[in-house]
Amino acid sequence: FRSQQPSSPVEAMVFSDLEAVCRSEAQRVLTTLRANRRFGSQSRGWRELEESSPLRHLSEWRFASASGATGLLEPLLRIIRSPEFGGPATCVALEAAHAVVVALCEEQRSPIVSASGEGS
Repeated sequence: FRSQQPSSPVEAMVFSDLEAVCRSEAQRVLTTLRANRRFGSQSRGWRELEESSPLRHLSEWRFASASGATGLLEPLLRIIRSPEFGGPATCVALEAAHAVVVALCEEQRSPIVSASGEGS
């Protein structure tokens, strides 16, 4: 993640690989849940869902992703463990959790590049 403030609006929209993976996976899980009749109507009004709902937490993360990748794993793991979700939702949540963990590991392994372009 960047430590400097962006100098232009375009630069503000640039995401790290980890951020891009997290945003993509969160959207993919929500899209799968919306395609399911059981959760389709619930996911449209996520603010009305009960506080403990994994759907609500996933939607909140998507709109205010200040908690980062580890914050995304919590609602994904709750979907995976919950008997309320099954089949395609569990499969997509598992795939998303895997992609986030791999992205976290890759970010940890990649060298940090300074502003001058030199690795540390």
